[in-house]
Amino acid sequence: MLIISSPRGSGRVSGTLGNPIYYSGYGLFLSALGYLALWSEKRRGWKIYALLSALLGVVGVFLGETRGTMLGLAVGVVALFTTYVLAARDNRRLRRFVVGLGASALLLAGILFVFRQTPVVQKVPALSRLLNTSLTDATAGTRFMAWSIAVEAWQDKPIFGWGPNNYFYAFNAYYRPEFLLQGWRETWFDNAHNIVMNTLAVQGIVGVGAYLALFAAAFWLLIAGYHRGRFNIHWLAAGVAFLCGHFIHNFFVFENPTSYLYFFWFLAWINAQAYPPEPLAVGVSRRFPAVAGVAVFIAAALVIFTTNINVARANRATLTAVSLLRAYPAKALEAYDKALAYGSPHIDDIRGDFSRYASDFLISIREIDRLPEGQRMAAVIDSALSSNRQLHPLDIRVHLQQIGWLQFLGVTRGDAQLLSEAEKISYEAIALSPRRQQLKYQLATLKLNLRKFSEAEAVMQEVINDEPRVGESWWRLAVIYKEIGQPEAAEAVIREAEAKGVVFDQGSRDIIESSLGLTTTAP
Repeated sequence: MLIISSPRGSGRVSGTLGNPIYYSGYGLFLSALGYLALWSEKRRGWKIYALLSALLGVVGVFLGETRGTMLGLAVGVVALFTTYVLAARDNRRLRRFVVGLGASALLLAGILFVFRQTPVVQKVPALSRLLNTSLTDATAGTRFMAWSIAVEAWQDKPIFGWGPNNYFYAFNAYYRPEFLLQGWRETWFDNAHNIVMNTLAVQGIVGVGAYLALFAAAFWLLIAGYHRGRFNIHWLAAGVAFLCGHFIHNFFVFENPTSYLYFFWFLAWINAQAYPPEPLAVGVSRRFPAVAGVAVFIAAALVIFTTNINVARANRATLTAVSLLRAYPAKALEAYDKALAYGSPHIDDIRGDFSRYASDFLISIREIDRLPEGQRMAAVIDSALSSNRQLHPLDIRVHLQQIGWLQFLGVTRGDAQLLSEAEKISYEAIALSPRRQQLKYQLATLKLNLRKFSEAEAVMQEVINDEPRVGESWWRLAVIYKEIGQPEAAEAVIREAEAKGVVFDQGSRDIIESSLGLTTTAP
């Protein structure tokens, strides 16, 4: 397991998997696999290697600091001890040892909880996060709301759900304005962070039943296989422990390509042990036909080229295009065209990434005509964003990107038609996520640009009425009043917000002071 700090700057470890959740989940699997190997290997050296692997997996769980995985590890240990106690009825010595070890672990857990605020416990990775978790903190609160939204979405499509990986669209449709109280980062969820709730939303009751059936079948095979002598008691205990721990881990996070790989490997191992292959009859050959081997090799090579090599070439060309934007715009456009020519399945990401960096570049120089390639680059951005919105008509992130670009062009060129087009797209996006503040903030600004002052005011009043505790909504309304020459109304809005107990964060207070010339009470 490679130890690499998370790019988010949290101090948590994510390895090359890019996410501490994936890293912790893999550590949980590695600990179970190491424990299985410990009781499978005969040689002492391999046993030591297996034990070290199991311990390394536990270390990975702690370094990832994922609370759901820590809880999964704890539940897995309880399941391990319980399985030994229930299965080792004829082995008193083993049962006494396990009971004593379990009681010691329980005592240790109690001591750690009591002293969870002490510096010693606070310094232990993951343990401090788990023991000091509050059901009312920002992350927990938004996770519970995300679960609730999953249930609402399921009620809309109860049988087969919204479709695999479509929780993002369900979340937008049922988005609640109170998410913004915890910051912009907590307003975007592409997963319910609960495998049961997420599967319920995207695959309905059929999908949840199928997912739970995987665990039920695995438990049945383990128990039945143990009684038939296919599994020894250590394999049984390790299998039950991993299944319990993995399920709890996913109950607070989600499955991902990495977890699916090792989860189905584990299911395959259970199946192979429960139903070992029958020996071949005398004279029957296992030889694989040479022609079939060549065909498989060619097919595999094509798959690897299409899904890896060609994609990597396109990604490299995109990176080159982005890196050349400011110094060599013409070469950047050539590199972008080259990236598109590769025919990557991720062409939407290529268009979106290049458009984002290119638009930021053009916005920074303000006057597109100052750049010889400015008009061509603007046309490329227009085409890319329009193509992406056509490809993903339900993705409001694509709408937001195009709205922002059209607004910049409209204001820069003084083109009301472009602003009106952005306004139209805004309404399309709002239809997909009716209560999302970000969309309405942008719509209000567009209406201000179009000099539709009363409509801009009405949009912001609607946002405030929907969730009056969000400070940003109030100062945005105040800025509108300031822009249309009503400073007294602007100040009245801020004072009304304060009177209603609205708390402005530091960023909001800075904007209120710099844009409105007003002071506010610090929280």
